[in-house]
Amino acid sequence: MEVEMNGPDLRERVRRVISETLLVPVAQLADETLIKEDLGADSMQAIALLISLDEEFDVEFQVENLPPAGLTVGLLCQYVSDAIQTGR
Repeated sequence: MEVEMNGPDLRERVRRVISETLLVPVAQLADETLIKEDLGADSMQAIALLISLDEEFDVEFQVENLPPAGLTVGLLCQYVSDAIQTGR
């Protein structure tokens, strides 16, 4: 699937997946929104989110490459973009 790597389409798709997985409104998801701290995602929800992103973008995330705290919507967008570009 062809995706514009840093474009608004990618960001909107990531936000939609976050919204659907964590049951929060898309309007609440700014780049600086913290996944655990602001949205209240627990560890299981964070894993479910990564699985959903894996499926949506056909990439495989390496959990150890993500920060243990301070994970934001913007960082997830960048991580997805990087994973697509490198073919992970």
